[in-house]
Amino acid sequence: MICVFGTEEQEVKMLLKTAQIFKVCKKDGITIYETLLSGNSVIVAVIGYGKVNVGRGIGVVLGNYPITQIIGVGNCGSLIGNNAPPGTMAISSNALQYDVDFSAIGCPVTVLPGTRCGTTCANSNMIKAAQNACRTNEYQFTTGRFCTADMFVSNTVKAKAIRCTFCGDFVDCEVGCIGEVANSSNIPFVCVKGISNTADNNAAKMFDANQCKANDAACRVAITLIENLMSETKQKTCQ
Repeated sequence: MICVFGTEEQEVKMLLKTAQIFKVCKKDGITIYETLLSGNSVIVAVIGYGKVNVGRGIGVVLGNYPITQIIGVGNCGSLIGNNAPPGTMAISSNALQYDVDFSAIGCPVTVLPGTRCGTTCANSNMIKAAQNACRTNEYQFTTGRFCTADMFVSNTVKAKAIRCTFCGDFVDCEVGCIGEVANSSNIPFVCVKGISNTADNNAAKMFDANQCKANDAACRVAITLIENLMSETKQKTCQ
């Protein structure tokens, strides 16, 4: 079963309009929709902003449903300017949490104590399926690294620093945490987000102007992505 995660209702609004909703559950502040989408049972979860809510929300869903694949949707900021302007789709190749810093006790920045690596990789087959979904919907896309923290980046100097220090392509508040929880649970994931801003001094205005379009675009791609993934599963089953 596939689960699609969004931080707020607006991020999954278009997807829910397309789906047939069978049941709505509210658990610990998380809204979970049991749906049928393109003939497939799909969970859509609205889990709230920030890494704590993301981790808690994914945990609640995994504890109640047999999730086999995770898709993150929504919108994000671009760190690569005209190479990925608003209107472009961002696909996660990997992700890290750049505000994790235990360097004072010997851990590299982004790496939590007791772990070996601070970067989590999206599933290669899901990445390819997401790229094909963007092509089907005629969206330009860029595949790259998400840099996650509990902040909205709206400063040109800070954006450049994140880009240079972490080789990041996009910034957001969720993907790094989604990747960490998914990988620790051995569940393949990919995140597909519409770019709403360029994380610079004009980011807040750009976000206000573009977030709805970016969210809807991500949902369109996610719907096609789900169809592609389920088609692959059925083909493998028949072989």
